[in-house]
Amino acid sequence: LRMIRGLKAPSFMDLALQAAENAGKAGEVPVGCVVVRNDQVIATAGNRTLTDHDPTAHAELVALREAARTIGSERLVDCDLYVTLEPCTMCAGAISFARVRRLYYGAADPKGGAVESGVRFFGSPTCHHAPDVYSGVGESEAARPIGSERLVDCDLYVTLEPCTMCAGAISFARVRRLYYGAADPKGGAVESGVRFFGSPTCHHAPDVYSGVGESEAARLLKAFFRERR
Repeated sequence: LRMIRGLKAPSFMDLALQAAENAGKAGEVPVGCVVVRNDQVIATAGNRTLTDHDPTAHAELVALREAARTIGSERLVDCDLYVTLEPCTMCAGAISFARVRRLYYGAADPKGGAVESGVRFFGSPTCHHAPDVYSGVGESEAARPIGSERLVDCDLYVTLEPCTMCAGAISFARVRRLYYGAADPKGGAVESGVRFFGSPTCHHAPDVYSGVGESEAARLLKAFFRERR
């Protein structure tokens, strides 16, 4: 593995690769992730979708949650994330929400990736923060042979148009139908922004019904933000 900008990319990616290997031994898709702050690892995780019966439990999300708990903040502004596989749309959205500083990933994922493949989320107008991205870190090792809990007979109702991260999670969960209220032109990803369910890297698109209770949902959101201005 090569050094990048003098940072300890090899040792950190080695840890991510070990987490991926452990996930594979547990029957999960072998993807691993570490989050680093001030040259110290604050979170390590492998995929846990089958173990936790959670379609969102990708290595990146599990690690981001642990890192946020560790530092006591939902913003990881001075943190770097190392992951063995190019993040999907859901995970790219989470990385953006967490304000991760730098993203290092190993193998590209032309079928499911969302960084330099598919929707290229960090270049989307509905992406509010894009990390510095370094791809191909330990790619040959990460690309070794790389499955999820499915909600195939479930419907999801939400008051606001899902963002990119949530649209990705809905797709991974194989949700049958999505009903949402208010549109979100600034952050939505269903009929706004990247329109993820129409993307070639979307493996499942639910039936979508928008505008369900739209006026009430919009009223609640407007009242919430008006009080905080």
